[in-house]
Amino acid sequence: MMRVRDEIRMTIDAYKTLFGNSVTFGIKKQLKAEQGIPELEDQV
Repeated sequence: MMRVRDEIRMTIDAYKTLFGNSVTFGIKKQLKAEQGIPELEDQV
């Protein structure tokens, strides 16, 4: 039972890390997109 518990904890930690990295990636992409908006507006 302890092994199952430890595996569940490791899985949860992995999902937390993945979620954190995904949020960081999304924020960076959004900031880059927002920085490019004035250039696109000038082209239009």
